[in-house]
Amino acid sequence: LATLAGGSLIAMLVATGVVAMLHAPRTFLAYAVAVVLFLSVVAPRLPRANLEEAVASVAFFNDEAEPTARYPEWQAGVYMTLENPWLGIGIGNYQRNIGGYYGILPSENQKSEADSQNLYLVLGSSLGLPGLLLFLGLLLQFGRTSLLAWRDATEPGERGLALGLLGAAIGFGVNAIWAPLLVRGIGLALALLIALAWGQFRQKTEGGT
Repeated sequence: LATLAGGSLIAMLVATGVVAMLHAPRTFLAYAVAVVLFLSVVAPRLPRANLEEAVASVAFFNDEAEPTARYPEWQAGVYMTLENPWLGIGIGNYQRNIGGYYGILPSENQKSEADSQNLYLVLGSSLGLPGLLLFLGLLLQFGRTSLLAWRDATEPGERGLALGLLGAAIGFGVNAIWAPLLVRGIGLALALLIALAWGQFRQKTEGGT
């Protein structure tokens, strides 16, 4: 596996699957067969137990049915969002306040997969639900713009670029469930990808350059 982070692996599989499906039914069928064979035959035989590590990194409970760090973190994020639904607790105040919302659930001290936060809960509790909805709208518009650019493209290169941008939108949206990507320096890359998608769409619909 290219990554031991289960969230990133799921995001890559989903995004690549959607791109393959839009490209051609045969491409998607070949992709699906390759994924099934890899996960069922190749991955279990890798020397570092990669697949087990990836699954453990996104699990809410360990093999002993005890909650991992992810469960109480998300639970606390939900409580903090519900207590501050409109304005949130303020940008940059998540980490200093999240500890006060933990319940009585124990949290396993894991060495694997340091990120246990959900970006949407981080934004919801920090910015409030309106801020979270605005961010979700931004991601959805990113995906929609990429999809429309792909629909209107006439050259293979343009279609490939639009599909890649759509895959990036889907991959980011899925991966953000398991990692606070914006605080990992991904925000600038996301902004550049959104600008590229909008530029390609505008060029086709308005004749811009």
